[in-house]
Parts: sequence; structure tokens; C-alpha cells
Amino acid sequence: MKKIYIGISIWFVCSAVSFSQMTFQVMAGVSPQSSPVSTGLIVNRQLPHDEFVFNMNEVGPQYFGGIKTRLDLNTSFFLDFGLTYTKSKSTYQLKYTLIDAEHPVTNHIMSEAEHLFFLPVNVGVKMGDFEMTSGLRAIHSIDSRSDLQQLDGFENEEKFISLGWQGGIGYNLFGTRIGIDFSSQFSRVGQGMSVNQQSLELMNVPGQFIFTIQRNL
Repeated sequence: MKKIYIGISIWFVCSAVSFSQMTFQVMAGVSPQSSPVSTGLIVNRQLPHDEFVFNMNEVGPQYFGGIKTRLDLNTSFFLDFGLTYTKSKSTYQLKYTLIDAEHPVTNHIMSEAEHLFFLPVNVGVKMGDFEMTSGLRAIHSIDSRSDLQQLDGFENEEKFISLGWQGGIGYNLFGTRIGIDFSSQFSRVGQGMSVNQQSLELMNVPGQFIFTIQRNL
């Protein structure tokens, strides 16, 4: 897998050098902390002593870094695509219904961390120094760790690739683009996760604002 990402990176560099209408960029970004709101899910109804309400608690701040290649189609439209890395951190809340010797504490906060690569492809339009972009992205997790694995009967059907979308607006100043993007996924929080064959999928589609800066090279 590492060889694939290295190959993609080399291809971006070669493309930028080989075609005069292409530009090569480096990018950095940050997404602020958020507390998603969704209806809790009751889990283990058939096991009263293990019954709990499952919900998202908090999504920590994320930092992004990557490279992009931009292809100008004409004076107004362009394509850009790239490779971006981030580490996401989030927490889930488990609130047990009954208090007993096995569960002396009713409320539990469980952490999850994931290393992600994004492959975004955007179509953009320029309006003077301003530009707007919108497109799709492929998301690949290279490593994940979750406290939810401690739960009896927990399973996670991990996908090799998941899909999402993004859109944003930016301002160009002396070869530097400053902008704000909004991105989301096509899958809900908890999709693929289950406890005792009961899905932990919440009625919450993950989304975030990302403040970005890009520099032409």
C-alpha cells in the first residue's frame, strides 16, 4: 500500500513538470472540534444487564497536509486532484441502563483514532481572485484503534475504500490560496459496526468545515 501512495505522489510531481498548464501545490488545513447531535441508539435490549444507549460524543480537531495537481482547462475552469493525510480522533458515549457490580458506572466515554488518506477530485471555477470548487473524494483508512473493541460481541466491517464529497471557496493572493471547505461522507457514523449483530449506525452523516491554505510551487 505504501508503494501505491509513493507512486501516486511521484506521478503528481511528474505531471506538474510535464504539462505547462498544470501547477503543483502543497496544502495544509485544520478542522475545529465539534460535538455532533444525534438521537441515541438503544443497544442490547435482549440483555437488560448489558443494555446501554450509544451515541456520538465529540469529534476532535483535525490537521491536514497534502499535495495537489491543478489543471487549467481555460480562463475560468480548472480541475484539481491530490493526496491528503489526516488523523481523526473522536469519542463515543455509552450510558448503561442498569447499575450493578459489572457496570458500577453508568456513563462511559470511549475513544477512537484513525489515520486516513483522501484522494479528492474537484472541478473549479475562477471569478477574478476568487474560486469555487466541488467534487468527490475516495477515503482509505491505513490504521484505526477503538475502545469499542472492548465490548462483548463488537464487530467492525472495515471498508477498503469509502466515498465522500467536498466543496469550498478560496481567495488567491500572490500564489497562495486561502479558503474554507465543507466535506462529508456518503456513509453514516457507526456504519459497519455492531454489537451482538445489532448495528451501531447512527442517524448522523459526518461532516466538517476545513480552513485551508495552499501554496503554488
